[in-house]
Amino acid sequence: LFLWLCSDKHVNPQPNRYSSQRNLRLVTSDHMAYLSAGDLPAVDDSDDELVDGSWAASDAAADGDDLTWSVRSAATSVIGPRPKQEDRHSRVDSGLGSASHPGLPRLVAFYGVFDGHGGVRAAKLASQHLWRHVHADLTTMLGGGDIPSESTLHHIMHRAFAATEEEILHQAANGGWCDGSTAVCVLICGATLVVANLGDSRAVLGTRGKRKLDVVRLSQDHKPDVPAEAKRIHAAGGRVTLEGGVARLNGDLSLSRAFGDAEYKPKPAPRRAGMPSTPNRDHAGTTLPGTTAPGGSKGRAKPTKPAKPVRPPSALSALPDVTGRELRPSDAFVLLGCDGLWDVLSDQQACEIVDTVLRDSGADV
Repeated sequence: LFLWLCSDKHVNPQPNRYSSQRNLRLVTSDHMAYLSAGDLPAVDDSDDELVDGSWAASDAAADGDDLTWSVRSAATSVIGPRPKQEDRHSRVDSGLGSASHPGLPRLVAFYGVFDGHGGVRAAKLASQHLWRHVHADLTTMLGGGDIPSESTLHHIMHRAFAATEEEILHQAANGGWCDGSTAVCVLICGATLVVANLGDSRAVLGTRGKRKLDVVRLSQDHKPDVPAEAKRIHAAGGRVTLEGGVARLNGDLSLSRAFGDAEYKPKPAPRRAGMPSTPNRDHAGTTLPGTTAPGGSKGRAKPTKPAKPVRPPSALSALPDVTGRELRPSDAFVLLGCDGLWDVLSDQQACEIVDTVLRDSGADV
């Protein structure tokens, strides 16, 4: 399985579709040549900024539940004439490993793309903390001897997003800044793939059918003019306007969900007795397996009713959509990208570029 993380920014009024096609094709070709040389770098789980036009690569091989997966990943960044890259990414090809956690499938991997706006701080914090929260909950669960189900992985992603949002807003309040960021993340545990999305970055899957490449969109863009999003925005007291042909939240943001953007988020309400010490940490409403369940029993806990959020509903939501699927032998790659890529290339066009390069390289992907 090939994971490709792409940050592609277009700041010109007329984005150049052919430039994006060329960039995606060239960096993918370079990555495959790099893998063929057998000189692989260490796993990249840092938030280090990629220089404009650069890329980085790594890989891991492990047994899934019923399949043997070889996971390879790469990231590239193209920002155009902007003075600074505000996007970040996370790549963890081997998140836990079987030696210290024998109860977990050998393959645990995590990938994320964070499209920053108004500054880099929210994207940087998200890339630093999101995997740490996922990792902590997986480790806690393993302490109880439980194998993670897809439902449990969904809950873990919800909890991690909630905790990361509170950390970002806390640091924003202390530092007096209002940066924001999207997030699209993939968690692979054995043969289970879970996708969590916040904003208008996107994840797509390329799966090889008998005669052609099938493309599956794994996430849904959160835009203000999406009917469900517009309804939620209005219910929270916000408004959707059309500015220059672009739907915007409160006349400003062109997306409807994001980390940070503190000026759009209500202040926390006073915490009531019995609420978790970390605001919104448990708002997904699950006691993790292996921890103490309501009533004092230990082991696999039944899901509890969601706790009321500490923060009132916001027109700009930080609640991700989380979906999942079982990986199949025909699944070839997952492509994560910021909106700058999808503004000029369709899902099919982008995936066909990646698929062509992978096939031409002769790599076993």
